[in-house]
Formats: sequence, C-alpha cells, structure tokens
Amino acid sequence: MRKAGGRLALFAGLYGVVAAIITLIVLGGLGSSASVDPKGVLLGWVGLGLSLMISILGAATILTSSQGPVFLLLLLALMGAVISETLVSLCMAAAFFGGLLATGGRVSIPLPSYGKPTTRIRIPIDYDGKKLRSRSV
Repeated sequence: MRKAGGRLALFAGLYGVVAAIITLIVLGGLGSSASVDPKGVLLGWVGLGLSLMISILGAATILTSSQGPVFLLLLLALMGAVISETLVSLCMAAAFFGGLLATGGRVSIPLPSYGKPTTRIRIPIDYDGKKLRSRSV
C-alpha cells in the first residue's frame, strides 16, 4: 500500500502542477496584461510550489522506508487543500488520500522476534529418585 500511496501522491502532484499553471493563466492574467488579479497570481504560485513539493515527496515515499516524507506529504496536502484554488485543492485531496494509503503500508525493516529463546536452558530434574538428569526447556 505504501508504493500505491506514493504513486497516487506523485501523480496528484503532477496534475496539481498542471492545475496551478491553469490557475496562473486564467486567474493570474498571464495570457493578458489587462486584468491581473493579485490574489489569483498568489494562489497560482502557492499551488505550483506545493504541487511540486507533493510530487517530490510522493517519489520519496516510494523510495524510502522512513515515515517522515509521508507525514510531511500529509501536512503539505492539507495546507494545499486549504490555501490553494479549487483545481489544485482537488489534486491535494488526492495527494492526501495517497498519503493515508502510504501510512498503512508495510515497511521492509525486520522486526525483533519474541518467540522462542535462541539459547536452550538446562534445568536439572529428578526422575524416580535415582539420579539427576538435565532436561531442555
């Protein structure tokens, strides 16, 4: 699930870059110099930066076994969903879902086993009062 969540976040970040460029063209007035909305320009650049960071963190989630990039991905996706414009917010929601998938993934680090002990313990016991013998436990 970790790799699937990382891939989803990676593609959501890439689609977020496209959505941020659309925001810059439409709301930011990059196509025309007549009407430029400063808020639209700010939303476009913030969405572009967050989308690039989301795609980088999605790739880092796929490649590493650490949980740090996953939690940073979740934090940036929430921040992008709140701050950015509607198209970018939809991509950030997909990135957040990918981050949730990545938190449930298995990490390929061997865990210590708490099963049988590795050394055998010898305990002397008495059978029928004859002589002491040792038995493995």
